Amino acid sequence: MTPVTAMIALCGLLFDPWVAVLTATAGMLASTVVNHWIGAHFGNAISAHVPRPVAARINRVAAASDPWSLAGLRLIPIAPFTIVNLVAGASGVNLRDFLVGSIIGMGPGIVLICLSVDRARAALQGEAVFDPWILVAIAAAGAAIIGLRAWQQKARTRHD
Repeated sequence: MTPVTAMIALCGLLFDPWVAVLTATAGMLASTVVNHWIGAHFGNAISAHVPRPVAARINRVAAASDPWSLAGLRLIPIAPFTIVNLVAGASGVNLRDFLVGSIIGMGPGIVLICLSVDRARAALQGEAVFDPWILVAIAAAGAAIIGLRAWQQKARTRHD
């Protein structure tokens, strides 16, 4: 139940930027698999403890269960990621689609956090902050997050 953002930032502090991105992504995927499995195997016990509005929203997305909808689920702050993973497993969301959706939805944020933390660390240590490749990657990840949010809002207005 450790906040995912804090774990990603910690990876950004401990490792080189691209190793941090890979480590944080692997950790996010491993956590997703384990919690999804727990949810799938103990669904009835878990569903009894999740607030109905949260479970209803996840169940609606689970009914569509395509990777893009699941990516949108990752962008909506409805509950901690652990809870979302557990309820997705209990709701019968396909694990492969959930993993792909998780990468689509969380990948740009992981890149953005790891590279931003690396640049902040470099500034604090007196290193050169300007690294064109890292700045391009930060800008691309930020644009991807904005694009995903815009797509999500457009999809939401179409369904309402």
